[in-house]
Amino acid sequence: MPFVHRTQRTDKFHLYTAWSHRAGILLWTRLFISIIRKEVFTSINIRRIRWGVYPPIAYHLVKYFLNWSETRDAMAQLTIPGYTIQPASPFEFSWIGILLLILLTEVFVVAVKLKQENDLTI
Repeated sequence: MPFVHRTQRTDKFHLYTAWSHRAGILLWTRLFISIIRKEVFTSINIRRIRWGVYPPIAYHLVKYFLNWSETRDAMAQLTIPGYTIQPASPFEFSWIGILLLILLTEVFVVAVKLKQENDLTI
C-alpha cells in the first residue's frame, strides 16, 4: 500500500464531516417539522432519528481510532530518556452520552411499535 500523507486522509475525512453536518441539519429539521405537525410516532421518524444518531457515533469512533493509531505510531518513533509518553485516553469523549443516545433511540423504536399495535386494537 503506498504511503498516504496524513493531510490527504484527513481532507477526505473533513469532506465527509461537512457533508454529514448538512445532512444532519436537514434530518433534524424534518424531524422537528413532523413533531410540530403532531406526527411523532411514525416509522419515518425512526429512520430520521437513527440516521441522526448512528452516523455521528460512528464518525466519533473512527475519529478516535485515527487519533489513537497516530498517537501509537508517534510513540513508537519517539523516545525521550527519563520521560513517559502518555497515549490517547479511551475516555476522551463521553461513552455514557453515546450509550444514552443509543438507548433513547431504541426506546423510541419500541414506542412506535407499541403505538402501531395500539392503533390496531379495537
